[in-house]
Amino acid sequence: MANPDTPNGFRPVRSDSGQSAVVFFSVAASQTIAKGDAVILASGLVEIAVLTSPQLLGVAASAKVTTTVTRADRIAVYVAIPSQTFEGQCSGSSTAALVGTACDIEGATGVMEVNENATTEDVIQITGIRSDEDVTTALGLNDIVRFVILRSQYYPVLAAK
Repeated sequence: MANPDTPNGFRPVRSDSGQSAVVFFSVAASQTIAKGDAVILASGLVEIAVLTSPQLLGVAASAKVTTTVTRADRIAVYVAIPSQTFEGQCSGSSTAALVGTACDIEGATGVMEVNENATTEDVIQITGIRSDEDVTTALGLNDIVRFVILRSQYYPVLAAK
């Protein structure tokens, strides 16, 4: 059975502590952030991550649209800590050989994906493929993979490249 092409961002799936670490941050002006978007911290404010972001703060745990910066414009973020595993759809095809591969993210708000073919920033590392655990999905195009954030703004020890 083929995998549907329905990217909808990233979601936490596992943490050594049993629950994801959520921290609240103020959001920069002119941002549209969907739940599941990768985010960065720029000048102390959260912005949506882009494919050239060299580090990630984490993944948005809530959505927020801002026009200006106010104290009320805060967003919950699943922060990038070593024990936090996320999952998301590949933009291309997955193979078992991808496990352990560092790669990039891509996409826009609400439709972010793992770019398993890009290794410019190496902000994430694939740790597993859903097809290995779920026999109803097909290995290959648009497969869901599990990953950890390698280059973290929240947990700087991870950020070395």
